[in-house]
Amino acid sequence: MWDVDGNEYIDYVNNYGPLILGHKDPKVVKAVRQQLEDIWLGGPAEVEIKLAEKVKQRVPCAERVLFCPTGSEACMKGIRTYRAITGKNKVAMFDGGYNGSADSLFFSEGIPGDLLSKIILIPYNDAEGVDNIIKANRDELACVIAEPTLGAIGHEPARPSFYKALREITEENDIPLIFDEVVDGFRIAAGGAQERFGVKADMSILGKILGGGFPLAAFASCEETMSVYSVQKSTSLDIASSRLSHPGTFNDHKISMSAGLATISQLTPDVYEHLETIGGGIRNRLGKICSDLKIKAQVAGISSIFHLLFLDERIVNVNSIRRANKLLYRCFELSMLNKGINLGKGHSSFCSTPMTNTDVKRTLKAAEETLAAMKPLIKDVAPTLVGDL
Repeated sequence: MWDVDGNEYIDYVNNYGPLILGHKDPKVVKAVRQQLEDIWLGGPAEVEIKLAEKVKQRVPCAERVLFCPTGSEACMKGIRTYRAITGKNKVAMFDGGYNGSADSLFFSEGIPGDLLSKIILIPYNDAEGVDNIIKANRDELACVIAEPTLGAIGHEPARPSFYKALREITEENDIPLIFDEVVDGFRIAAGGAQERFGVKADMSILGKILGGGFPLAAFASCEETMSVYSVQKSTSLDIASSRLSHPGTFNDHKISMSAGLATISQLTPDVYEHLETIGGGIRNRLGKICSDLKIKAQVAGISSIFHLLFLDERIVNVNSIRRANKLLYRCFELSMLNKGINLGKGHSSFCSTPMTNTDVKRTLKAAEETLAAMKPLIKDVAPTLVGDL
């Protein structure tokens, strides 16, 4: 991409994940243009059925799908679903997790304390800790909502045993498990985190790649769970109703759906292999560069996601990240930008399918030059991060 001054960049932001095919993929552009000539909103259309079928084919827990414009709305409606079904009000989420900005899931000023009191934090990557908290609160928990790879720690996956344990703990305590796969969905595998880690959640929240660069999200679960949204048959002139309603003017935005369908249809096994190779190569080589320069840092990520953290301990959970040096990463990120590499802003970076080995080499060369130049600064700001490893 190019800025207003004509400077060229390799873009690893990719709108923080949705642009897995890069900018202006020709097939996505073509699909959107065709849809513009058809229907935009307000009425059933073939494209939404085809996209829902794609989701159902790929996502293990998806038997029925409801769309909405954003991941925040999908998460909000997902927990509303289980609050209605269970009659319980509290929700458990990972400490440091981000499940959208709806009041029921987000800590911020302006949110009533009684809503915040309904959130229970559980530790990522700590099965025993999760077990203890879930058991203590099982009678009040409507559901557990979990980012399978925690964005706050650079999407570093948990121990493989943790996902199985999380599933077992929620099943033993009869608590629904929602996987918030807004980032992981269609990114780390065709079937997202459920496929990657071999764990079937009760509900999946999808977004980002689902819309192919346009606003779109969804929540998907089994027939029984999603039946609370099914319209009941009416034998009178009364308007038929459902137990839960799903209002939203832009829930069926056909432009977003056409872009999502064109995107997901291109995500073949060969594409995932390419993305895995690109992402893994960057993580491995970046780690070696730090090691060779005797800079203590961690390279987090999975599949086509990567993030550099100036930290001298292994990343386990959000407590690790809280000790990372954010100033040094900001300096790293700005220096890379000056060298034509656009990384995530205090955030993970995302590879896309058009990237080649040439792009990777250019990225790593810039990283090596930047880290070498930063070494005196690191010694001054965080001396413990430089020296024998």
